[in-house]
Amino acid sequence: MKRLFVVILLLLIISSPVFAFSVKEFLIDFKGIFTITGSAAPPPACSAGQTRCGYSNECSGSPCVMACSSAGQWVEQQYCSYQCSNSACVSASPPACSAGQTRCGYSNECSGSPCVMACSSAGQWVEQQYCSYQCSNGACVSASNTTNPPPTQECSDGTPYNSCNTNLKYCNNGILEDNCNICGCPTGKQCTNNQCIIESEPYDPGGNEQGNQESLNNPPIIITIGTKTVKINENIQFKINAMDRDNDMLNFYFDNNLKTTSTEIVTCSISDDMINCRGNNPGEGTLALKGNSGWNSKHTPGSKCRPR
Repeated sequence: MKRLFVVILLLLIISSPVFAFSVKEFLIDFKGIFTITGSAAPPPACSAGQTRCGYSNECSGSPCVMACSSAGQWVEQQYCSYQCSNSACVSASPPACSAGQTRCGYSNECSGSPCVMACSSAGQWVEQQYCSYQCSNGACVSASNTTNPPPTQECSDGTPYNSCNTNLKYCNNGILEDNCNICGCPTGKQCTNNQCIIESEPYDPGGNEQGNQESLNNPPIIITIGTKTVKINENIQFKINAMDRDNDMLNFYFDNNLKTTSTEIVTCSISDDMINCRGNNPGEGTLALKGNSGWNSKHTPGSKCRPR
């Protein structure tokens, strides 16, 4: 349209005898009259990928996150339930965890069952998975899982539960104890009534028993009684644990070959296979017992007494 308008003006001017202007002069005057201008596009409001918190006149006045579109304009990206800070929605309290984290549930979670807890996008721990066996290191494991087995229960020396160590001690639910019925006895000892006692050779009192094992008499077995505590001026009673391998009747005596003994600490007596002791004074001592079946006798420490 601009070109056509100029041509029409030129024709009119050339056809008019009144005005005598050169074309050059006319174009100079025309340039002064008409200035052709154009408006440039406004610069973009933002760069793609930028985010910021919305202003009070944006997002209908609610807290929100604004993002820069590919056209370089701010657009609503996310409304915030609490408020916006540093171009992100925040809650009233700091998050309890980071998204993607997992852990095993506590005893007050998952109704007390083993489970895996996961961190939600809101920064809160939520139930993710219940475990049929148990949870370890943020994952469910089974009883036969070899890649991530449950921790081994051990005694203080590292012996697993329900096992024997090199000293023939049995690990019973975290406690090391003697149990020769399971762990056996050291060389030279035998397990009797779950106690390791020294093995003894059959006793031959002399005569014509050689070559006739039935005529040999075996010494009796007396098992150490252990430590006993008796109060001063009070009595305690305990049983003698003994057996005769020939099933003979056993008689018991103290180390003085009598059925009574008295020290500054205790006074004790034997009746059949029972010992009765009375505390005299504070202290600690040891009673030695003898047992025989008429053929052979056995001497063993009986009991350690501690009056108090």
